Amino acid sequence: MKKVFFICCTLCIIKTGLPQVRLGIKGGINITNQTNAYMTASAGTQPEVLNGKPIVHFTGGVFTEIPVAGHFLVRPQLLVSSEGFISGNRYDMLGNVFATERKYTLNYINLPVQLLYSANMKFGHAWIGTGPYAGVLVNGQYKASSGNLNVNVGSSKDDEYKSFDTGISSSIGLRLNNGLLFDIEQNTGLTDVTPGAPRSRNLAWSFCFGYVIK
Repeated sequence: MKKVFFICCTLCIIKTGLPQVRLGIKGGINITNQTNAYMTASAGTQPEVLNGKPIVHFTGGVFTEIPVAGHFLVRPQLLVSSEGFISGNRYDMLGNVFATERKYTLNYINLPVQLLYSANMKFGHAWIGTGPYAGVLVNGQYKASSGNLNVNVGSSKDDEYKSFDTGISSSIGLRLNNGLLFDIEQNTGLTDVTPGAPRSRNLAWSFCFGYVIK
């Protein structure tokens, strides 16, 4: 949390020192999933790895818009991003259920840095762009029929998820002249977020409303 506070203070200092830089806030929903999320089997077949099912969570945070040249600007963001997926029933090779459906919640602090192209319109600005993101997994849990259980975060073979994620973050959106905005972002994870096999990656779509401070 100290790092988050430090980054927020840095964004405010940038806004104060550079009048052309805009500071904003946003919040909305995440529709997230994970590739190769869990393993299951059915009677007479070998185990197979399946993707998860999408789940809806919350995302929100702060950002700055820094003009660089012409219609281009850089937008660093600091976001609280709840991600995860739903795993179906898990079966053994005899066809017996050994684990029921689970709903995973993985809470990340994400830092996307996007290069945007912004087009001027009578009623505001529209933009499109992309860039890298880095994320730190703060904690996580899953909800099963037996209740809520925490997931183990770390890099050892006994842990369920790694503490670090990286990927590509793309964005399209619209900001009105009064400062209100709406944006859609798509995050594609490039990092294997599980210590063991199989290789799993985070996927997320976010839909947010926000406000840019003039």
